[in-house]
Amino acid sequence: MEPALSPLLWTSMATGKNPEEHGILGFTVSDVGTGRKIPITRLHRRVDAVWNFLSDVDLRVDIVGWLATYPPEEINGIMVTDKVGYLAFAGPSDTSAVDPVYPDSRESEVENLIIQGSTISYDEFKRFLHID
Repeated sequence: MEPALSPLLWTSMATGKNPEEHGILGFTVSDVGTGRKIPITRLHRRVDAVWNFLSDVDLRVDIVGWLATYPPEEINGIMVTDKVGYLAFAGPSDTSAVDPVYPDSRESEVENLIIQGSTISYDEFKRFLHID
């Protein structure tokens, strides 16, 4: 699929629809009021995703870190959106008005699982990459 942009591809996989149908065409959109580029969100998606269909038939579904899922949707399960942790596009100072986890009662549990890069020691890191 062209262009090979992650939010476009991930949303196509989640919905079974082409970008023209689901509405996610890239990483950003132009803000209607200001004209400046803002990150794409779930609110730009025009069709349901697989987790909506599964929830509709009372199947439990948990979604973790899927692109373009913020703000979270009420599903039959837990949704940890792409706004949890450090988001490279927005940076660590990006704050959102809506909790990035559904149900919001699980947000503190999820936050406690996030490991900050600055807390990882070299001994832990060298298991994955050796640096002289």
